[in-house]
Amino acid sequence: MSTHEQLTTRSAKRTVWRRRRCAQLAGALCDSRSPPTKPAPPGAIATTSNSDDELLQAPSLWLVCNEAGAQLHAGPNAMSTVLGHAPEGDVFEARLLDIACAWAKLEASEASRLLGLTAAYVCTSGAETSIRAFGGRDAWSGELWFEREPLGRVVHAHSPPKHAPPRGSASSLKRLKAMDGVKVEAAPPLRALETTLHADAIASLVDRGYVVVDHALPSALCRKLRAEMLSLEANDQMWNSRSYGADDEGSAHKHIHETQLDYKEVRRFAPTFARIEHDPSLIDQLRGCVPGLEQQLGTQHVRIQINAGHGGCYTMHTDQGSVGGSHGQILHVTALFYLNPDWQSLVYVHAEWQPGDGGELRVFPYPRPVEVIAPVEGRLVLFEPRMVHDVLPNYKKRFCFTLWCGVKGAASSHQIDHETLSRMELDPSLASAAAIAEAWRRREQRPLVYDETLPRVMRSLFLPEMRMCLVRMVHGDQELRAVTQSHHESAGREDMLYGIRAHHEAISKVNPAWALDLLRQLSAVETTHGEGYITAARGVVRLAELRDLAHRLGSWWI
Repeated sequence: MSTHEQLTTRSAKRTVWRRRRCAQLAGALCDSRSPPTKPAPPGAIATTSNSDDELLQAPSLWLVCNEAGAQLHAGPNAMSTVLGHAPEGDVFEARLLDIACAWAKLEASEASRLLGLTAAYVCTSGAETSIRAFGGRDAWSGELWFEREPLGRVVHAHSPPKHAPPRGSASSLKRLKAMDGVKVEAAPPLRALETTLHADAIASLVDRGYVVVDHALPSALCRKLRAEMLSLEANDQMWNSRSYGADDEGSAHKHIHETQLDYKEVRRFAPTFARIEHDPSLIDQLRGCVPGLEQQLGTQHVRIQINAGHGGCYTMHTDQGSVGGSHGQILHVTALFYLNPDWQSLVYVHAEWQPGDGGELRVFPYPRPVEVIAPVEGRLVLFEPRMVHDVLPNYKKRFCFTLWCGVKGAASSHQIDHETLSRMELDPSLASAAAIAEAWRRREQRPLVYDETLPRVMRSLFLPEMRMCLVRMVHGDQELRAVTQSHHESAGREDMLYGIRAHHEAISKVNPAWALDLLRQLSAVETTHGEGYITAARGVVRLAELRDLAHRLGSWWI
């Protein structure tokens, strides 16, 4: 029997809602006269209460419009004024008003978003309704949950094929003999990566989008590279780091200086770095092991950086180097090497990095939690360039360099093009940004793991191209704080802050409050290693399972 046929009478409506849902809702209800001493465990279903008073305190339900937009009324009865219609396919949060589940009142934020008013009501029963339950909110914790049946129906594949790198030699492809026309040395500087960057680390990179490899470089090489960096600094071979927006001048970062090999006489003062740029040791380990990095990966660019301390930091950003038109992302892997040891020289005395010294890298592998990574000597951090990351305020002099690994030229790429990416990043709406990503995937014949019945506001969780947008929505306060901390006071910084504030105000205005709450809860839920799975009999998908599903179906690599 179809959903429409089931809801044609009040009797049928009571059968569907009271038998299937009220029993579940009752497990989260509270009798205000005698509250339980301990909340029910997540997903638990308690015995249905006979108290009408308890059902009046039912947790909010999400109601999704099916085939037509639902009418929104001024009061909880059919004779009240029709204020407007909810958009087709929109999911909004409302609270059931009676045990018959005949009417629900929209949450104030939803009434404001849809109508610009403070209150509105929707009928949830009868022949004319187009409403069905989609999920709800735990009465005790406020944690969101979803009906299992709708999510289970729209997701096509819960276990995409895994790309397990071979054991022993990390890559089955032949090693590069030359890079950019320069013959590879017999003993290149980064040859230690052949043993330190092992298959398990690469598998973690594929799965999580980043990996931390300790002792990737020997101490002797770290000392040599630091000495060259000090020489560059002493001989005016570095510039002040800047963030660039709409103008060409950009806004300067505080106390951060960097350079590259084609600047002034850098090659003369940094010969080891010049050798590293033509050293394929890292690329040879990744080619053939990471999806999309088979024959394409073949060039790399060195960026050298000194953070002088005094609170120098970087705001949230990605390393997505790309070109316009039909071309996609040029950069495919970022490799960040730290060179901060316990060492002493006549030029500078440096104590070993300690907690509190700052300068940690933060990565935002949404929907997984943020990870903070200390900048210790010899450590390598590899990540996909779309990974949002920043650098916390630093209070001691720090040394690092980056290898940006990319394709040979800009003829093609598996990743999203610059124009489409910019449109997504500038769009504050989850639903419309998801539509942009979907259009690109269809144009490039990339698969979608859901069908058209999944509400558009939920699709962003399964579109890896949208991860950077979701991070901004979840961590907007940190983005503003980091821009203020990392840049000198200037007109450029004020323009950046104004644009960021305006964007986050638009995000709050156009998106359902429950959806933004869901994004925050997903990144904060504790990892359960499988314990978050709820059995099908309970009919509920909790956040731990939803986060794992979004992670596995939203692959970092194409």
